[in-house]
Amino acid sequence: MRTTFRTASLAVAAVAVTGAVALTAPGMAKGLFDAQNAHKVDGLHANQLTKTQYFKSSTVFDDFDTCAMTDVRTAKFKTTHAGVISVTSSVSAARDTDDPNEGILTTRILLDGKVISQESSANLENDGTEDATVVGIGAGKAGRGTHTIKVQAQECGPGMAFIHHESLVAEYSPFGGAPAGTAPRPVTAKLNR
Repeated sequence: MRTTFRTASLAVAAVAVTGAVALTAPGMAKGLFDAQNAHKVDGLHANQLTKTQYFKSSTVFDDFDTCAMTDVRTAKFKTTHAGVISVTSSVSAARDTDDPNEGILTTRILLDGKVISQESSANLENDGTEDATVVGIGAGKAGRGTHTIKVQAQECGPGMAFIHHESLVAEYSPFGGAPAGTAPRPVTAKLNR
């Protein structure tokens, strides 16, 4: 009796496991297939979805006393499709020692000749040190191709600036670049079946 019960229990367990595997195999196989073919989102390959690039220079602008926006860093940035480019910039400066007065350094960011940021300013009070880093943040719509990003600065205070480091980080996304008043379309994944 005991042997019959054990044999029957093992048989029932084996049938249950086999049935469970048989029922879940198509779903598991589909999941593996989807994972292998999930390299496209909304028709774009993974290397077309985002791009981030860092640009830096240590060009020295001594006796910078220009009360008009002047290019201090220019970069070329290429996109694969229309979308949005967001930019973060920094300009490090000190009060120039040739003038005892404080300087006021203001920066902004341009994308293809259009201003995409608010102006950011810093008061330069110390001399000979990194007095301040002016940080700017902006974003703008961009089509496919190569774009020009410029960081501009001006000094309109009673003193002068000594600019010694300029950098920017540009980030691209093909999503979110719909024309004004257009509802964004949902992102879909395309499977190769």
